Amino acid sequence: MIYKTNNTKMFREAFYESLIGKSKQDIVGILDMPRSPYESDEWIFIVGKNFFGINRRLYLFFTDDQVYDFFSSTWA
Repeated sequence: MIYKTNNTKMFREAFYESLIGKSKQDIVGILDMPRSPYESDEWIFIVGKNFFGINRRLYLFFTDDQVYDFFSSTWA
């Protein structure tokens, strides 16, 4: 999948949306192991830092071992 945009936020959102429908095993292959237990239905990943050094987190929500929703946050 190729995204033609210079906007980093739009690219991230498009990438995160592409994770919907993927299995836990697929996600581990793409993003590595989560900071949450593998068996959990909510996974948390640290995906970067903002200008002030605050971690950017990606939350993935699973049902039947497939991603059905996500949320990204830059709160401390």
